[in-house]
Amino acid sequence: MAKKGYKTFFNEAKQAIKQNGLINKDEFVGEIEKYIPLSQQTDAILFVIDYRLGEFIYVSPNAIHVEGYTAEEVMQAGPIGFIGNFHPIDSEVLMNSVYPDGMEYIYKMPEVEFPSTRISINYRLKQKTGEYFTMLQQFWYLVDDGNRNPLAIIGTVTNITDLYNEYQMFCKIHVLDENKHWKKVFEKKYAINELQVEMGITEKELEIIKHISNGLTSKEIAYNSNRSVETINKQRKTILDKTGCQSLSEVVTMALKNKWI
Repeated sequence: MAKKGYKTFFNEAKQAIKQNGLINKDEFVGEIEKYIPLSQQTDAILFVIDYRLGEFIYVSPNAIHVEGYTAEEVMQAGPIGFIGNFHPIDSEVLMNSVYPDGMEYIYKMPEVEFPSTRISINYRLKQKTGEYFTMLQQFWYLVDDGNRNPLAIIGTVTNITDLYNEYQMFCKIHVLDENKHWKKVFEKKYAINELQVEMGITEKELEIIKHISNGLTSKEIAYNSNRSVETINKQRKTILDKTGCQSLSEVVTMALKNKWI
């Protein structure tokens, strides 16, 4: 199955209206109301997106204090339009990699109980002042189409600028285990440092750079990463070719300077 871009979910959800009729919002309005008191006591925004309508059904009033935009501004922009306020690299990665990779994993899960499945992503959101804040978005399905495609989701957005300063985006999926603990079942990271993206440094190559910075040999890196020494040596050469550096110590210096590691 080919990976689906983010906009695909809206298009497919709209088809569900043609097949099953217009959504009855009363189906899940009670679910939303359960979370509203919690959102009023925290610094997290509560939101609901209906993919069938392509709209935010609800955005909590504290959005202005968390995201820098009023709830009305967020709802007026809509889910796709509001992504226009994300960092350009982040929006590209989010729509073409993060969401498709997360959904690809969900399609492959043997069983899915959506109220017990949480998806977490991060991105940089541009403020009206021009600076960027790092946001954490976590969400759950409210309604799906029977084939694990989202029709409506509910989630939270939190400002994690002071807590997360890595130049990486991530997609994480957690499920509740039998002890009601969140268990991570999927994680993938994505480079968003402009120079790293431009040079095409992959996550595996970045892992090797980190190991080299810690003084590990090719044999030690191969052991730690479950790869062959030959593969590690080939990747070391590829790193030099991509960066144009004369030595791996020079690569490490570049990586540290640009906060890749």
